[in-house]
Amino acid sequence: MKKLIAVLIVVIFVGGMVFVLFSNKAKMAAKMHKVQAEDAAVSVMQINKERLSDTFTLVGTTAANNDVTVVSGIQGRITSVLVKVNDYVYPGQNLVDIFDDLGKVTSPIAGVVTSVPVTVGTMLNSGTTVANVIDISTLKLDINVAEADVFKLKLGDQVTITTEIYPGVKFSGRIASIGQKADDAHTYPVEIKLPNSGGHPLKAGMFAQATFYTHDAQYGIMIPRSALIEDDTTNPQVFVVENGIARLRNIVTGQELGTNLVVLQGLSEGESIVTLGQTNLTDGAKVKVTN
Repeated sequence: MKKLIAVLIVVIFVGGMVFVLFSNKAKMAAKMHKVQAEDAAVSVMQINKERLSDTFTLVGTTAANNDVTVVSGIQGRITSVLVKVNDYVYPGQNLVDIFDDLGKVTSPIAGVVTSVPVTVGTMLNSGTTVANVIDISTLKLDINVAEADVFKLKLGDQVTITTEIYPGVKFSGRIASIGQKADDAHTYPVEIKLPNSGGHPLKAGMFAQATFYTHDAQYGIMIPRSALIEDDTTNPQVFVVENGIARLRNIVTGQELGTNLVVLQGLSEGESIVTLGQTNLTDGAKVKVTN
């Protein structure tokens, strides 16, 4: 009788353990189902064709489009100085008054006054410097380009310009002239012109980086390498988002440009791929785009 009771106790204990285990398993399964039912948060990028050609970047110094030293063409004593540094002047504007109104000294260009080395009482002679005026509505960027690269450039080519003053801001300029004579270092002077920006104004004398694009230009699709499901270019895969659903896609990649990969097959312009949050995704999973 005692043995029977002991057996019953063991059976009840084991049965209880089995019930608890199955109950917990059911709860975990329900919880996992709930988690999987929620849309996965991901960041995506839209695929666009980009310029794939080789580029090179060089540093130069900005200069005013026009930098004029205004000199007197007459003799006489100054009775009044009509402008000061940082004043904006117009073509033909008088800069000083001269005793007995013997004549005028005018600015030949529109621009900003950067220096006025004369004062009331200064005796002017022909050739005396009265002011310096610069026009920075358009800027020049002077850069020396190596002979191996200069023949890849043409007049009018677009150039992307950046500065440390405005991180992330890109300015657009065009090649205005290409020198025909090299210096001792076998580099050629190249002048770029760019309109000055009202939102991000530049000054003359600033360092700037110019990125040139060669004429071997081709356009294609590039994606960040980090968008790959695994960092493996032998069997590259990405997730393409279609109507809120993540679809696994095999792709073929080519050249690696920095942190980007050129895609040869598998993606089309206008599609969106997952760039962040793809690690735990499965094919067909619902996703929520967060960017």
